[in-house]
Amino acid sequence: NPQPYLPGERAYYRVIYKGSPILTDSPLGLDFLGASPLDRDFEVVKTDRQSHDSTWENAFGAKRVIPDRYNELTISLREKQPPGRKVDLIFRAYNEGVAFRYFLPEQEAMKEFTLASENTGFHFAGEVFGYVLNMGRFNTHNEGEYLRTALMEIKPASIINLPLLVEVPGGPWVALLEADLADYAGMYVGGVPGVANALVSKLSPAPGRRAEEAVIGSTPKATPWRVLMVGPTPGRLIETNYLILNLNPPCALADTSWIKPGKAAWDWWSGSFARNVNFKPGMNTPTMKHYIDFAARHGLEFMLIDAGWYPTTNDSINDDILSYIPEVDIPEILAHAEKKGVKVILWVEWRPLDRRLDEALALYE
Repeated sequence: NPQPYLPGERAYYRVIYKGSPILTDSPLGLDFLGASPLDRDFEVVKTDRQSHDSTWENAFGAKRVIPDRYNELTISLREKQPPGRKVDLIFRAYNEGVAFRYFLPEQEAMKEFTLASENTGFHFAGEVFGYVLNMGRFNTHNEGEYLRTALMEIKPASIINLPLLVEVPGGPWVALLEADLADYAGMYVGGVPGVANALVSKLSPAPGRRAEEAVIGSTPKATPWRVLMVGPTPGRLIETNYLILNLNPPCALADTSWIKPGKAAWDWWSGSFARNVNFKPGMNTPTMKHYIDFAARHGLEFMLIDAGWYPTTNDSINDDILSYIPEVDIPEILAHAEKKGVKVILWVEWRPLDRRLDEALALYE
């Protein structure tokens, strides 16, 4: 389907929700280091359609029986020109959204590969707004404010975090994210030169790798699912949408009885705030006990004590995670929590924990 900004016979997809276009023709393609892109002049080798309708039991969450219903289309493509590389495009349509992935079958023309970029487009059909976290680079803490931004203002050089929530004026709402991410680069998105309201995937290379070495692998190889959740309101995207659960592989643990999920009071959010108290709120024992009481009153299972409870150094790897600062009496806090029926979660930075893992975990247990 040729487009003026991307000539040649190419693979495109589009998304329509209840008769309204969400994505217009959006290109698909893979670009390999040391080889031409695998993105045009294909022949269709075969197509396969499947329907799936089942349920499965989830050990956690508000809904324990999860529906998994979709229609699937697999299109097997092969380059018309040598070396005749092959790629399958796998699409799924759910009531709650769509998902698709690339699959590179085992083949003589491509046994091992280095993927420089995955040129997956997300071209919205009109002017839309995104709630955008733009950290400006790949290697970040992935925490920040999501700013309402017109998609046409996102630059090609931008590196936008997922998930990306998109507001279509008049509805619906769309969440762009990924699933089944394993042995592959994480996906970010940026703008498309010369095309308004369009995004393209950007793959994050592993630390120490060059930018054009995003994924090093061998066939057969499937990419993660690229997911577009769609709903009439933002709330519906989390209340009754199970796409990510369904698209990820099932739990690998045979016994999950030791996992105790729940809700937590959390000093990182609210520890500096308390009304009508006889202490100064902050990283101290009275504050932690105050929020343990809050958790007990409101049926929260946990109190999470975040960074700051143990002595730190200029080099965090040497932090004393086997002790606690005088202002935060951990044994007293634990005794109070036990009396109130609240469990305590302690935050620990990974580097000092890695250095003293056995000793620290024995103490915490």
